[in-house]
Amino acid sequence: VRRYSYKDTFWARPKGFSLGIHVQDLTDEWRRKIESNKGAVISVVVKGTPAFQNDLLNGDIIKKVNGEEIVDAQHCQQCLREVKDKELTITILRGGNTITKTIKLNKDTTQNKPQKNPVQARE
Repeated sequence: VRRYSYKDTFWARPKGFSLGIHVQDLTDEWRRKIESNKGAVISVVVKGTPAFQNDLLNGDIIKKVNGEEIVDAQHCQQCLREVKDKELTITILRGGNTITKTIKLNKDTTQNKPQKNPVQARE
């Protein structure tokens, strides 16, 4: 008998600065809704992190990081990893409105002591 669990997630503490989110590629539905192929949707916001403290929400669509237009989830993660400063500017779409936030990052997420259970996206 082969048993697989495709819903398991595994978490590792990131090195360097951390925002505290997980992003996914836009679905076809989201692309039609926002009339764009570019962006990444936030699927997880970890409690106690800079993202949580600055009111980033599940379902927000990241359009820009430090002025660079985001193509997909992989590109978004790459841009977030390359943040050299303790601060980043992020542009999101929420409810048809464009919001720009400047967020101060923490060097080590253990300082915030995030809870073990992240806030999951609802579908």
